Amino acid sequence: MVRWQARAVAVATLVLGTNAAAQPSNDMRRFDGTWDVSLVCPASADGQGYHFVFPATVTDGHLHGQHGTPHQADSLTYEGTIQPDGSATISANGLTGDVRYNVGGGPQGMPYGYHVTAQFEATHGHGKRTDLRPCDVDFVRH
Repeated sequence: MVRWQARAVAVATLVLGTNAAAQPSNDMRRFDGTWDVSLVCPASADGQGYHFVFPATVTDGHLHGQHGTPHQADSLTYEGTIQPDGSATISANGLTGDVRYNVGGGPQGMPYGYHVTAQFEATHGHGKRTDLRPCDVDFVRH
């Protein structure tokens, strides 16, 4: 029994070591995969609060996320590169939705954009919207 457990630990160590070697900490691809993005913007003088959850994929360190249908009202696209240390600056661009949620009550279907600064780790990340209104962005890896 002890011999079997020792072999299991040795195999697990070898497998984990091989996976770690395949994605060193200086490799941008270590963040590749599917992520859920949760954008939370509390109510403020700029508009009512809202919460979006949408998917994103990371390929070769490049993040692409999409809320809604591109080029239609109430859509948002995230694009950015996650650096090997996990830091990222993400550009967000979209078209506004319901006027109650828009900064300054702007009309539906108007283009808007902002940036997010974020820090990623192996399975999660956190960011802050840096333009227009304060919002938190969380990333969770599948």
